Amino acid sequence: MELLAVILLFSLSIFKVASRLPDPLVLTSGGEEFTCTPSIDWRSKPFIPSDCTEAIEKFHTIEFEAKGNTVYEFFQAGTRQEDPKSYGQALPKQYTFGTCTLGIINMNDSSLEGLVPGMFSVVDEYATNDISTYKVVLDAAKQLYAVCTDAYDVPGYIAIGHKSSIGVFLYASNSTLEEKINATEADTRISDHLPNNWNYLGCNTAATSLPFTLNPNTWLGEPPLSPQGCANYCKYYRYFGVKAGRQ
Repeated sequence: MELLAVILLFSLSIFKVASRLPDPLVLTSGGEEFTCTPSIDWRSKPFIPSDCTEAIEKFHTIEFEAKGNTVYEFFQAGTRQEDPKSYGQALPKQYTFGTCTLGIINMNDSSLEGLVPGMFSVVDEYATNDISTYKVVLDAAKQLYAVCTDAYDVPGYIAIGHKSSIGVFLYASNSTLEEKINATEADTRISDHLPNNWNYLGCNTAATSLPFTLNPNTWLGEPPLSPQGCANYCKYYRYFGVKAGRQ
């Protein structure tokens, strides 16, 4: 009975390590700065840290194997790509396995406001566009897992890129943070299906303000018209929009 009590107390002490961590806990490894957090907004239950290795592997299979060391401009969905001739990737993007999500999020994303421990304002501190490769993102995710999630059983993030504005995040897949990011990821899915020289600027009513009053050229077609089809038709214009699924 005495041995059982010792084992039980020891187990409880491990379970409480995350709740005793400073928030944020900033660590340095290999010259890079990692921020670990036990925040309930990131680590809602259940959160199984080992699921994060599978989320990272999912990113490896979907993105890295195809894009590797190619340089990309990562930009916040709803903003313009600075160099339309470069490879572009709208953010945020999420890769989930079980209870863990790997998020690639622009650090300027307003969804992060108030959810990043120790950060006063994401909008004021970061750029909407930054340059990196999927290899750098993958390496950052693996390091983040080792420094924060494997060592302390908690989520965390690291900012990478030339302007340190590409956030690589690990967090619980049913957390408040994921819910916030889900709301903006829909814009990313639209951007991913546009030709490389077009950027998605958002959804607007027909006649609110310029440049969203799109006249005079209109193409009427059989529904459903796709953004890709309209992009080809409007290739000599600066803006285009799909309205009512047929124009």
